[in-house]
Amino acid sequence: MRERKMEFMEETITYDAGELHYEVTKMLNALGFSPRYSGYNYTREAVKMAFASGTMMRTISKTIYPAIAKISGTSPYSVEHGIYKSIIQAWKMIDTGSKQKYFGKQGLDENWRPTNSELVYTLADKLRCDVLLEMM
Repeated sequence: MRERKMEFMEETITYDAGELHYEVTKMLNALGFSPRYSGYNYTREAVKMAFASGTMMRTISKTIYPAIAKISGTSPYSVEHGIYKSIIQAWKMIDTGSKQKYFGKQGLDENWRPTNSELVYTLADKLRCDVLLEMM
């Protein structure tokens, strides 16, 4: 069991890496993501990295994609494209209630779909908020 600490707005958050993996997986499954696509694993890793970064810096293309590509033995473009394709497939399968739960009013718009960075950072922020609420 591996624990990590991170500083976030003067709060130290301790979390278990296995628990984080489980929570992100639950979120992706609730959003209709299918493990059949390589983008499923890429998305899960991207959310975990965004959560662990401790900041909401929007540098997914410069930091997260290359890190996942290095781990996966592929290119940053393949990671980006895999996440994009997974979002497209998931958005076809997901119900409106789940969309709204994670994305608010935007989720009600049938023509709207989150970008890669919107999805990753929204899920990471939701996890961060849940963890901070548990600490209170």
